[in-house]
Amino acid sequence: MGEKYGEQRNSTYPRYPGPWVELSGDRRLPKHFNLYLQLLPALTGLLLPLAALPAAAYHEHGWLGATVLVPYLFTLGVQIWSENWYNTRGSPMWPMTPIVHMTYRLWQLGRGSLLVSVLEGPVWLIYVQAYLAALWVFNFGAVMAWMPWMYRWHLQPDADSERTG
Repeated sequence: MGEKYGEQRNSTYPRYPGPWVELSGDRRLPKHFNLYLQLLPALTGLLLPLAALPAAAYHEHGWLGATVLVPYLFTLGVQIWSENWYNTRGSPMWPMTPIVHMTYRLWQLGRGSLLVSVLEGPVWLIYVQAYLAALWVFNFGAVMAWMPWMYRWHLQPDADSERTG
């Protein structure tokens, strides 16, 4: 439905050119966007749990660490794959991919923290999950703030001109 809406709403440009692409074809990313993307979601959201897995393996609750971190990493991998798939297709659904995964990821991190707490796992594992939850809530806010530019709403035809045109 999202793809169909994008085609109908912007029939002049049926293929979604990607976020922050102007009509001229120039791509203007927000200031420090690449640094943000590399440091927060990519580096911290991926490398922190990857580094925590071996640490959890050396703890007496190694399986508990794997139980909460491996599904998180799997879901993150599915999100990265989905974003690439939608982006290479030129689909307007690309910006929605992080939002779809966000709800599940927060439930997953909350469930993992509860498991670690109930099974008296290492406190640092709860801290890792709490940090990841805060990171993804912040990222969700950033995605929502950037949504108008990602969907190029400033380039869409005016609704009044569509009705009268």
